[in-house]
Amino acid sequence: MATGSSMRVAVVALRKRQPARLIVAVPAGAPETCSEFRAEADEAVYATTPEWFAGVGK
Repeated sequence: MATGSSMRVAVVALRKRQPARLIVAVPAGAPETCSEFRAEADEAVYATTPEWFAGVGK
């Protein structure tokens, strides 16, 4: 997960359905993006957050 834009849209859509818990889980993500999702989801799980991370959005 590079910028988190797609995941952010998914979180907003799922929140509207009022889930008991919302967990964001990805195999790898940019450290700053991962930090942001800790506040947006009930739980955020990442296998790795490499210091240098680039993806389509970067």
